[in-house]
Amino acid sequence: MNHMDWRGYLVALLSVSLCVYGFRKCLNGFRRTRGSETFRPYTYALGIALLLGIIALVLFVLLFEFLGPFR
Repeated sequence: MNHMDWRGYLVALLSVSLCVYGFRKCLNGFRRTRGSETFRPYTYALGIALLLGIIALVLFVLLFEFLGPFR
């Protein structure tokens, strides 16, 4: 089995940091457009859900990497 090396951890860190940045942008956009009668707040909410899913997936893989089921 393959183990994550320093490049894998770096990719995980960069992925989480980019997703957190995107999450903050989407959250600010959602707050600005929340009262409007357009489809735009739902687009921001969809982006928030997608980014939270990616963050959870990366953290879940890192957790299993430390605990050992992928070893």
